[in-house]
Amino acid sequence: MKKIRFKSMFKNMSKKKKIITALILAAVIVAVVFLIHSCGSRSDEETAEEEVLSAVAEKMTITQNISSKGEIKSALEEKKTPHAGYTLEKINVTEGQAVKEGKAILTYTNGQTMTAPYDCVVLEWDLPDPKQTVSNDDYVKIAGTKVMLIEVSVGEDEVFLIKKGSPATIKVDATDSKYKGEVSFVSDVGEYEEGMSQFKVKVLFNNDGNLKLGMNGKAKITLAKAENVIGVPVDAVSEDGESSSVTVRNGDNPEDTKDVEVETGISDGEFVEIKSGLKEGDVVQYYSNEDEAWEEEGPYY
Repeated sequence: MKKIRFKSMFKNMSKKKKIITALILAAVIVAVVFLIHSCGSRSDEETAEEEVLSAVAEKMTITQNISSKGEIKSALEEKKTPHAGYTLEKINVTEGQAVKEGKAILTYTNGQTMTAPYDCVVLEWDLPDPKQTVSNDDYVKIAGTKVMLIEVSVGEDEVFLIKKGSPATIKVDATDSKYKGEVSFVSDVGEYEEGMSQFKVKVLFNNDGNLKLGMNGKAKITLAKAENVIGVPVDAVSEDGESSSVTVRNGDNPEDTKDVEVETGISDGEFVEIKSGLKEGDVVQYYSNEDEAWEEEGPYY
């Protein structure tokens, strides 16, 4: 078989075919140049995302918190025993009904009553039928409504940071209200679920009269608080094993910088405490890349 060279083929082409072939080659060259330019522009855009930011190390208060959702319950539930030997006349309430302190829950045939010892909700009862005699085994279960608690679950990595008496803030979406409270109980026994043990934590707070048992709430528990300390944005601190460092600007020239090792303290997710390595007024520089931005649930109310 004879080899046909490209030059020979082009030479033997008609004038019209030569023009068409030249136009096609020109179009291919333009497309390649456009593609190269587009890739270069995209690379420039990606580089531009890493914007150089700066922040001044300054005195501030940093609070480390943990937030968790849970059910609002009564802090006091108990079974009240009616007067044994009396004959029941009628039950004055229904299950789930709120009763004010001093109001009658039961009425006996002799005219006496069993009254609510405090503002409460009647949860359930075990009582004889009307006109029957009350025994020591009968009861009315009530739950107080003045002092409430919210029970939340905390992971095993965080439960050690929570102490009895730790301050907390409770937010209830249904009433759009916030309440101040404190941790009253931290369980020593966890429940294993989804690869980690969860521990029950109870937070006590006072009801303003607007809350109902069973509502959902969110407790923000304060783990630690550092006042009047040097702080910088979390993104400004680089971690390398067990050491931390920041990039400090020398003077006003953003190109004149040095890396300084620092000792960090607590963080609120946005700022971190610097225990040593920086002084107030130092300017730190860092890069912000949207694809690598630190994410969280968002500010807690």
